[in-house]
Amino acid sequence: MNGTRNAPAAENWLPIPDFPGYEVSDLGRVRSFMRSAPIIMRQQFTSTGGYGHVGLHNGTSHTRKVHSLVLLAFVGPLPKGMVRRHLDGNVRNNALSNLRYGTQSENLLDQREHGTNARSNKTHCPQGHEYSPENTKMDGGSRICRTCHNQQGRDAYVPKVRRDPMAKTHCPKGHAYDGTVRSGGYLLCRICHNAWARADFAKKMAAR
Repeated sequence: MNGTRNAPAAENWLPIPDFPGYEVSDLGRVRSFMRSAPIIMRQQFTSTGGYGHVGLHNGTSHTRKVHSLVLLAFVGPLPKGMVRRHLDGNVRNNALSNLRYGTQSENLLDQREHGTNARSNKTHCPQGHEYSPENTKMDGGSRICRTCHNQQGRDAYVPKVRRDPMAKTHCPKGHAYDGTVRSGGYLLCRICHNAWARADFAKKMAAR
């Protein structure tokens, strides 16, 4: 019998950039050399999404998703405007062969194909507008309805109705307005105005 028939696939390791003493493999495993012998690190999985992550230390503690470490080490930094994709839809399969950088549109197509994102299967926004290519924009991985977004922008610039100052009956100190209007169209409280005038006059006399 051929003893190599069931031999495990070769595993290649590379250092993790910015984290001396750690390596990641093209099969999605992480090991630490922080002790005398290398240790395969146990992965934790997020409660939302199920992504595997590990804790790393380079003077301060950091938590990093394993698939991001694999791509960083074997492919390079995440290009601007791109996202990390799991080609088979299984977020726990962090083998390099299952990972790619791609556009958010490609990522949503992956999720829709594998049925892993219920929101991506929706065809209309909560207000009933269709998520057509012309009516959809992306923001941080989420679809935005352009019709709703534009309406919200217009609503934000509608000037607020200014309260009619003539509708007030009393000044902030509780004195009843007598109907006197000062320059600018605002009601004038005679009591407060006279008190201010007397105080101002006394202050000027004291300064002489």
